[in-house]
Amino acid sequence: KLTRQGKDEAVTVAGIEKVELPEKLRRFVQENMTCYPHPKGVLVPALMECQKHYGQVTPGVVRALGELTGIPFAEVQAVVSFYTMIFTKPTGKYLIGVCRTWNCEDEGALELVEHFCGKYGCEEYDVAADGLFTIFTVECLCDCHNAPSVQFLCSGEKFKDWWCNNLTVGIFDKILDGLAAGEEDALRERLVRIDQKQNPPDERRWIWLVTTRNQYPAWVEEGDGGIVIHDGFGKLGQVKEENPKLYKEITETLVEA
Repeated sequence: KLTRQGKDEAVTVAGIEKVELPEKLRRFVQENMTCYPHPKGVLVPALMECQKHYGQVTPGVVRALGELTGIPFAEVQAVVSFYTMIFTKPTGKYLIGVCRTWNCEDEGALELVEHFCGKYGCEEYDVAADGLFTIFTVECLCDCHNAPSVQFLCSGEKFKDWWCNNLTVGIFDKILDGLAAGEEDALRERLVRIDQKQNPPDERRWIWLVTTRNQYPAWVEEGDGGIVIHDGFGKLGQVKEENPKLYKEITETLVEA
């Protein structure tokens, strides 16, 4: 015999068409349920995996997770409604999380959001008219020395994430336009600016290479083949081979300087 709560649960769930979760998501839930003392422990990671795939968490997804884990629909829905990082309405293909904490705000994070909303005629959490983008502000992305910091998430079966730092409105536009044009490397590491290093350790020409990923100390010299860039800390990598577009941006800027 159903209790009153049980009757309400049955009526609520009966009106919701269950989503058939792909095998990859079902396997993730089933394998990770054993990592927790109670099946409820898997709900947040499972919901986030579903969001990666669908871009949002619908009532149909909630019902499917509830039946897969044996957790009542209402309890799964309670988790969904509690966390602001779980989206319950449609999002664009690319979710753009802009850090809003003090350091990033001071370096222009909110100007990026304002520019985006003006460019696409929408507000935070809306889907841009082209269906590609949803922008929103988030808490600290833990890259404060590279402010403002922005996280791009591409939802779908081939979910991927990127961090873009030290962003300016101009570079933000280039990324957005590149994604809209279908450029595969739209989110590649780009040069933001080159700063002269203050108090260099020796007489060589020391600089800071500020990119959309990090800030790299380097020193440069004129060689027979043109400008040679020496990686100061070994963090820049083989940029000439791995990211020729970034290398070209760096060398052209150094020549102009």
